[in-house]
Amino acid sequence: MDCKELCEQLVKQKNSAQVYLKDSLPYILQLSNKKIEAIECGFGGFNVNDMMLYIKMCNTCVHLIGWEDWMINTVDELRECLKREREMADISIRQLARSVKVPMVVIEAFEKRDGGLKIESFLDIVDALNIEISFD
Repeated sequence: MDCKELCEQLVKQKNSAQVYLKDSLPYILQLSNKKIEAIECGFGGFNVNDMMLYIKMCNTCVHLIGWEDWMINTVDELRECLKREREMADISIRQLARSVKVPMVVIEAFEKRDGGLKIESFLDIVDALNIEISFD
């Protein structure tokens, strides 16, 4: 899945969401108009934290299928999922970093809750780990 396809899926979730404004407002307030526009137009330039806020705004979750079946509601769950999937695939951080052309320190920091991850890097990692993405 590329960034444009991911964004189309996110917008589809938003359009089908039946959420009261008061319930989604805390998440909307954390996303700038620029970030929402980037997501909804498929521009990229946002990170996994922004994606998870958008998903929470829509009252949905990310469904990842790799070695295990994951229902992701938070960035911390996403971190744990990617780390466990990488370990189950017996791929080191160094190997993953080389294959997706993301600095090793970025992946390491993300897994240790010390850093963020650009959406493009997230999609490259998901692809390298053969993880399918959908939304529920």
